[in-house]
Amino acid sequence: MASVLLASDTAFNFAASPPTLGDLLFFALLVGFGALAGITLYFLPALVARSTHQRHFIFWLNLLLSWTIIGWIGAFLWAIISPPTQMDKAG
Repeated sequence: MASVLLASDTAFNFAASPPTLGDLLFFALLVGFGALAGITLYFLPALVARSTHQRHFIFWLNLLLSWTIIGWIGAFLWAIISPPTQMDKAG
């Protein structure tokens, strides 16, 4: 006989047992690290462009157009091919 999985049969039935503090902390850490990883990946072109002359333009392109994916790829390629800034060596 085939059984039907009801909503009350799932592991997410909090009426039977509410989540513990450890469960909530784990979920909060998981969401926090996921958000941090997502933001880092989103701003990767700006991080790569830190030592270039065009870093401000690349940052604004990254900030405003990276959600289009094509903007992210364009900003990333621009950051990679931009020559690094020459540092003056005093001393």
